[in-house]
Amino acid sequence: MVDPPVTPKQEQATAHARGRICKVRGCEVCAPRREQRRAKKAERRAAARKRPAAPLAPTPDAPRIDEATDAPGTARRRQEEKHRAGLACGVETCASQLCVEGFARERARRHRARRPCKSAECANPICVASRA
Repeated sequence: MVDPPVTPKQEQATAHARGRICKVRGCEVCAPRREQRRAKKAERRAAARKRPAAPLAPTPDAPRIDEATDAPGTARRRQEEKHRAGLACGVETCASQLCVEGFARERARRHRARRPCKSAECANPICVASRA
């Protein structure tokens, strides 16, 4: 047996019975609830403006900020760990074909996104400007 479709008046009555805001814009019953919702939202926004932004968690494939200051041995060890795991190390001059192809894919992806790549010799205007 199929239930008859619910009418807009029935939907409104159901929303009111459940303490919810109905779909009718000018509803006098829902006006205080709507105003309360707006006040809470304004309060959340004000609180968000006052607190400082949380630092973003680094993604596993993103370069570390202190990577340039790492000792050469540490960088080499990180490279070897990635090779052992079967991953591309992210170094442009690596002897592994997997790494060369991975670096090329990453460079193409960054260029499509109009971001500078990690290559030291790239002639792309965005990359040149980032090195300057």
